[in-house]
Amino acid sequence: MKYVTMTAVAAVAGLLCAGRGNAADQDFGALLARTPAASQARQAAADFYDPAMPGPYDVGVTTFQVDVSHRPDPVHVMMWYPADVPQSATPYVYNGTAQHPLVGVAVLDAPPASRTSPFPAAVFSHGYGAINYQSIFLTEHLASHGYVVIAPNHPGNNLTDLKVGALWTGFILRPLDIHAMIDELERINADPDSPLEGRIDLDKVGMTGHSFGGYTTLAIAGARLNLNFLSARCAAARDRQACAIVDEAATVLGKWDGLIDLSDPRVGAAAPLAPMAWSPFREEGLSYIDIPIQVHGGDRDHVVPAETDASMVWLYAQEPKSYLEMFDAGHFAYSDICEVAPRFVQCRPPFIDMDTAHYLINMYVTSHFKVFLEGDLRYAGYLTPEFADQWGDYVAWYEALGL
Repeated sequence: MKYVTMTAVAAVAGLLCAGRGNAADQDFGALLARTPAASQARQAAADFYDPAMPGPYDVGVTTFQVDVSHRPDPVHVMMWYPADVPQSATPYVYNGTAQHPLVGVAVLDAPPASRTSPFPAAVFSHGYGAINYQSIFLTEHLASHGYVVIAPNHPGNNLTDLKVGALWTGFILRPLDIHAMIDELERINADPDSPLEGRIDLDKVGMTGHSFGGYTTLAIAGARLNLNFLSARCAAARDRQACAIVDEAATVLGKWDGLIDLSDPRVGAAAPLAPMAWSPFREEGLSYIDIPIQVHGGDRDHVVPAETDASMVWLYAQEPKSYLEMFDAGHFAYSDICEVAPRFVQCRPPFIDMDTAHYLINMYVTSHFKVFLEGDLRYAGYLTPEFADQWGDYVAWYEALGL
């Protein structure tokens, strides 16, 4: 039974605690020229912005804790949102006094942007042993395009609180954390003392996450945890990992077998990044995914190989669905690892340049949410085979979107 190896992921988590790596110099003028032909004309419209580039909003960030019924301690949360940032404001430093500071564009506790219509929302789930700000290239980017993005630090399974057993309990508890995050968005939206009161469109909620957070995203999107397979593994092979997941399901849910539904119907579209997908779900579980899904995988990912996991989501999920395979991308291309650990092996050739990887991820995830959450078909041009052909040196694109 294949799971993410704790040694590999924990080693990188340690690096995260420590500028962006330049694996290969890129001509970004050439990259920008590859946007759809109509993009420059559309840019003149006040409500259309190139999905690969920062959107029209400044970005605010805030931190707080949320009490949840399924855990003994509060969950630490980070939230990004469209903001009105004073010109003199200083961007937030995410990792404090680390040798290589992680700094984006977000400003701590900036006032929310003024807009008459509410903002759509997204939830981000970090990887095993990582942290909720592991991918600010994406979370800040979505906020700049008008999304309120909320991200928990999954207890026992994050950079500052890492317990070995939480890998197995996380198969049950992580999706419950996401339910609690959407509950919190509802509470914030209804709170007359909140700066975001009435500012969040809870009918437009997306979900994304990396690695174990990709598993979490799939579970929220409808994939069923396959206790039939896991129980059989436990009984036949005394697979310690499978047994631990079954035991946690029995303890928390009172179930030992079956296909377990941990989804949240409030989520309308999903984008799992390098997800752990096959072992916990198998074909039967993945076939229940019935919301628009865009799965990502890298062909140099040796932690959760795309051919055994991300590609299986593409194969068995219901339509509409799409799959972006990124060439020369390792497992950590979906994080900001090269900002805080520029000597990390995946920050140099033969791995993809991180700026290029993040440009592509932002473009595809933003377009997916714009089309399938907001119904804005002007972004559909970025989700076509014809457009992907322009990026043939970097990606392979598979889609059954019906656009």
